[in-house]
Parts: sequence; C-alpha cells; structure tokens
Amino acid sequence: MERWKKYGLPCLEAAGLVLLADYLFYRRLIALLPLSVLAIFYVRLRVRERAKKERKLLTRQFRELLRSLEVSLRAGYAIENAFAAAERDLSETLGQEAAMTKALRRINARARLREPPENAFAAFAEESGVEDIRDFAAVLAAGRKSGGRMGELARAAATAIGDKLDVEAEIESAVASKRYEQTLMSFLPCGILLYLQLISPGFLEVLYTTALGAGVMTVCLAIYIAAVLWGRRIVDIRV
Repeated sequence: MERWKKYGLPCLEAAGLVLLADYLFYRRLIALLPLSVLAIFYVRLRVRERAKKERKLLTRQFRELLRSLEVSLRAGYAIENAFAAAERDLSETLGQEAAMTKALRRINARARLREPPENAFAAFAEESGVEDIRDFAAVLAAGRKSGGRMGELARAAATAIGDKLDVEAEIESAVASKRYEQTLMSFLPCGILLYLQLISPGFLEVLYTTALGAGVMTVCLAIYIAAVLWGRRIVDIRV
C-alpha cells in the first residue's frame, strides 16, 4: 500500500495530466509520445514532494520530542530516562503509529540492551534526512564525549532548535494562503482554454489543424509549465 501511494498514484495523476494536456493543446494522438516525457518528470516531482511532506511532518513531531526532552532534562532526568518519558508523552499526543513515536520505541528498545541512546538516535537521524534532527544527534554525541555536561548540552540544543522550528512554523503558516492562491492560479489558464473549447470550439480550430498552430501551442505549453514551476518556487520559502 505504501509503495502504491508513493508511485502508483503519481503515475495515475501523470497519465491523466498527459491526456488533459493533449486534449487542451494538441488533440493529436501522436502528441502523447512526447508528452509522456513530461509525465516522467511529473512523477519524479511528486515523489520528491511526498518525501518533503513526510520530512515536514517528521520535523513537527520532532518539535514535540524536543519539548518533552527539554522538560525532562530541566527536571534533572538522565538522557536515557528523558527519552523514555518522551516516548510516553508522544504516544499520548501523537499516537502509537506516529513516525517519531515509532523511532523513540526503537531507540528505547536499543537503550534497554545497554546501547547508548545517542547512537540509536544518530542512526535514526541519518535515516530521517532532516537536518535539525541530525544536528541534535551531533549534539548528543558531543555531549557524551564531554561527560557530565550531556544533559546541559542537550537541553540547550533542544531550546535553540525548538526556537528555530517555531520560526519556521510561523513562516509556513504565513505563506499557506499564498501557496493556495498559487495552486488556483496554476489551473486558471487550463480552465480558460477548456471554457473556450466548450463554448466556441471553432474559435481555436486553427491551432489544432495546422503545423503553425501546433508550434504556437507548444510554446504556450512550455511557458505555462515554466510559470507553474516558477510560482511554486516563489512560495517555497526556506529558513
């Protein structure tokens, strides 16, 4: 099921978009072949976007982990006990099936086998692909080498990274409406073209029956794709 969500749905979406693009811009079956190349890029884009959404979700869950660790470390817990308390907290707030809860379950299981929790967390950080999680893992590793300062370093790192994530969340909330507007604007040209074809099909007939018309529509399609990608890049603000 997970593989279907990752690859199957984007492939179906790509097929639908190729058929729609052929209907709106060419109305020729032969155009499906070059348009299928765009479908490959679309699938790759959707897979990257899905991975990015998963990382964003994991980052939000990581913020909850930092809150729990910060409270426990301020209360004087050892790092091992702080991770165990965080697992209980996140199980209640995020649920047993949340990615961060599952990761903590693995980390604490390895800790019960006498493996240092920072080693297990470092392995999880590499798998996550999230820079903030990797930074925190590096702090934990440095704290272990410094001996008694591990709790102090981990608490300071949790505060600093947590503040950074709070700023990112505020920016994400501020641009959410703009991102929605950009999505609507992306569909507007296709809607206008479809409206003209349905209301006055003869008005655009020359674009579908001549070589010059096919060339014009190709240029229009290229400009449209470039505008959509540019618009998505504008609203993709990173901290």
